[in-house]
Amino acid sequence: MSERVSARLRVTPCGSSTPAARRLISLRDAALSASQHGWPVLPGSVWRQSRYYNAITNASTNGLTPVVPRQHATVDRQQVRAWWQTLPHAVLLVTGKAFDVISVPMSWGISAAKHSMLRHDPAPMIVTPERMAHFLVTVPATLHVELPRWPRVVLAEPLSVVPAPPTRMDGNLVKWWITPNRTDWTPGDPALVQRALVATASGNAARET
Repeated sequence: MSERVSARLRVTPCGSSTPAARRLISLRDAALSASQHGWPVLPGSVWRQSRYYNAITNASTNGLTPVVPRQHATVDRQQVRAWWQTLPHAVLLVTGKAFDVISVPMSWGISAAKHSMLRHDPAPMIVTPERMAHFLVTVPATLHVELPRWPRVVLAEPLSVVPAPPTRMDGNLVKWWITPNRTDWTPGDPALVQRALVATASGNAARET
């Protein structure tokens, strides 16, 4: 497979004020912010013209996926800068070391995030265009005994990836519902997150499972 970078995916240098350059800067800054706070990152495939592509090889990919081996996830700023120097990779956060991730349907996650338990002690939460909510929690996390009753409650395996804003999925932006700045870049308490999920399960999980 050719390692030549497609001109369609190469971005004008960051000094430019073009939309493509501004997007590259926002992706690079998001990756650098995560790495600066000890959250390992990987470059992911790019959404373009209704498909995902590897920006390095220009080959199509099977969904949003890392474009380098997951074992290469890093917080090294030099490596992160190199990955996002000219290519608008998706920003993928990697689980298992700095945080674990508990994922639920979006409406349920939002209800839990608004619960009094998490209003006072929030966890960073990402919402995606596929209508899922991803809570970032401290390691090691285990699922509450009640939660496996709902099949769309998922505790990510180590080296799983979750997209970080401003990554695009299916042409739409991934967003923070609760930003990491709000928690001083500290993952949430997994027991507290799960108590809030159990407390808000009725009427939310059932609608989206």
